[in-house]
Amino acid sequence: LIAIMAEIVRADALSKVYIATDFFDGSINRIGAWVIGARAVLKSL
Repeated sequence: LIAIMAEIVRADALSKVYIATDFFDGSINRIGAWVIGARAVLKSL
């Protein structure tokens, strides 16, 4: 994930790329999974 995000930033392609996330964890609720996933994507950018 980090390498892919680094390449998107390096190529200045943030306006051309759609970043979709799909996080599921049966042990936590949906909002918690969404927050954890969104945070991981932002950290990798």
